[in-house]
Amino acid sequence: MPVVATNVGGIPEAIANESLGILVKPGNKEELALALNKALDKEWDYPAIAEYRRQFSRDTIADEYIKLFKSF
Repeated sequence: MPVVATNVGGIPEAIANESLGILVKPGNKEELALALNKALDKEWDYPAIAEYRRQFSRDTIADEYIKLFKSF
């Protein structure tokens, strides 16, 4: 699911580009309102979003950590 979020912390890494969501500056109500309207009007690529989500699912990340720990 695409998101509208503020550009703080690790959020920019999770929302790598505008095909996944829209980032706004924290505290900017006008920019947030515009981004929400843009998100509602935008034609999102839901299959691409779902694939990105699968790449970073809890199970996928856990499997990657297990592989990393086993490599030592």
